[in-house]
Amino acid sequence: MLAARLPERFGYGTVLVSAAVVGDGVMLFVPALHGPPEVIIPALVAINFVFGTFGQLVNVTVMVIRQAITPPGMQGRAAATVAHQPSGDGGRHVAVSGLDGAVAACSAGAGGSGGTVSR
Repeated sequence: MLAARLPERFGYGTVLVSAAVVGDGVMLFVPALHGPPEVIIPALVAINFVFGTFGQLVNVTVMVIRQAITPPGMQGRAAATVAHQPSGDGGRHVAVSGLDGAVAACSAGAGGSGGTVSR
């Protein structure tokens, strides 16, 4: 419901940045929590709720923007690229998974030379 109404009112860029700041910023309160479990546990539940809600708002907003700017013929490729590329590792996972795929293909005989890389 938030992802449908907020961008119409404030714009996608504002919602995206604000949701990311609020969703990630709320985690800064975790180290400040002290006291009895009767206080800390509800506070952690509230922090987790805010983090999850705004995190999903960011995800939905990014998906809407991505689909809006991607031509219809490229939607499948864009979705596959995003699904394959985990965020936060700077692309190292793609390089490693590509290497893993090449090694697996060669060891399965797909390299054309019985499991070795041909030059």
